[in-house]
Amino acid sequence: MSRGRVFPTPHPRLATAATALAAGLVLLAAGPRIPRLEQADRELFARLAGMPLEEVEGEGSHADPRRVEALGVPAAPSPPGVLGIGDDPEGYFEAMPPPPADFAVLFSRLRQAGARHLGMAFTADWNAPDPTALHALRTQLDHFDAAVLGFPLAYSGSPRPVAEPFVRRSIPYFKVRGEASRLPVVNSIPLATPELGGEASTAGFTRLVNEPADPGFVPLIARWDDRIVFALPLALEIARSGVADDEVRVIVGEEIQLGRDGARIPIDERGRFRVPGGLPGAVTAPATELFGGTLPEGLVSADAPVYLTDRRADIAAADRAWLERLPVVDLALRRTPRVTGTTELPRPDPLVELVALSVLVLVSAFLVAGRRVRTAFLGGAVLLALVLGVLQLLIHRAAVAPMPLAFSAAAGLVWIGALLLRPQASAGTPGQGSGKTSKKASPEAGSRPGEGEAAGKGDTARGRKAAGGKGRAKSRKRRRR
Repeated sequence: MSRGRVFPTPHPRLATAATALAAGLVLLAAGPRIPRLEQADRELFARLAGMPLEEVEGEGSHADPRRVEALGVPAAPSPPGVLGIGDDPEGYFEAMPPPPADFAVLFSRLRQAGARHLGMAFTADWNAPDPTALHALRTQLDHFDAAVLGFPLAYSGSPRPVAEPFVRRSIPYFKVRGEASRLPVVNSIPLATPELGGEASTAGFTRLVNEPADPGFVPLIARWDDRIVFALPLALEIARSGVADDEVRVIVGEEIQLGRDGARIPIDERGRFRVPGGLPGAVTAPATELFGGTLPEGLVSADAPVYLTDRRADIAAADRAWLERLPVVDLALRRTPRVTGTTELPRPDPLVELVALSVLVLVSAFLVAGRRVRTAFLGGAVLLALVLGVLQLLIHRAAVAPMPLAFSAAAGLVWIGALLLRPQASAGTPGQGSGKTSKKASPEAGSRPGEGEAAGKGDTARGRKAAGGKGRAKSRKRRRR
């Protein structure tokens, strides 16, 4: 095969146009629904729009077009309040750990002090509790605007269905975008009889037992069966913000979005949040001060939750370390950027997109495909640059967002097809000599000017010479006779 003929085909323009058009149509129709294609399109859109990737939202479909978000850091929120339940040497509680009746009184006093959002970081696990006291506890929990119970989660050989309070505060696994296979997996609460709260109570995990601790990160999400469950501070922030679960979007390796206009919480590929340093500490007090009615100033505030934590001396070191970081994580989550403004860039009408893509492919294939390699290379490069320039102009000037991946991929395939698909050589007729072979069928002959003609002349001269030699030989024979 000679140089420049990679894949000979009878109709290179037609083959190039058909391939590019088919690929472009598939991307237009299915690209927004395939996570990796949608991510590639979003990255290309961000480059053409000249803005950070985290400010580009929407899946790029007609129902959910691209949006450019302006992000801003909220004013410094108040630190959370923390009430600790210690070993109780004074005997305020009936027993240790406190029974449900004592917790019912604590919750009632806390609501009277003005608390509206409660995070229960003291693990509730009672064997055969008093039913009346348990009913009172659950009733008090349901009176809060939001009450989130905290439990450790583990992956064990005895899996259990997703607990009901976790179901109430979670999202389906299939809604997660990005590569979710690296998220932590759990399947049980490692407690004998965990108290799951009232009818409105939700839950978040305190610690993932099987995950190694990392002082710089804290897990925010984990997979339990077909659900994505949240860490206690994140679950409480979702409830405090009034965001419905179906408005929470998880993009693994990028961020967790609390609604279209809410917080944007960065996470890594393991669903972890980097804990910043230098944040102010929480306002803390012993939980027994609720009985005396003398809470420190700032412990209960309108824009911050209150956590009830375990301060006993005999708790596990890993649990104590998690509880010490809890106020910092809560405050950091409430300081993440929020959406301050949104500009929507709709996609053109589907018929307009179809006509534009068809014209682009057909015209470019006619102009570029089937040419010499150098011409095809330069023409394809100019074509791709022109398409990207027009897309950028539409985004900036016309405020519309045609799917850039589909149009640039179609132009790129025209370029590739122009380089790889060459006109097929026509075969010579059997029995014809080399002098009858056309230039098109014999590139080697045409590679040297005049070579074919010289060869023909040489053959004629040799024929005449041979004929002359035969004639002289016959003359000599006659003279001898």
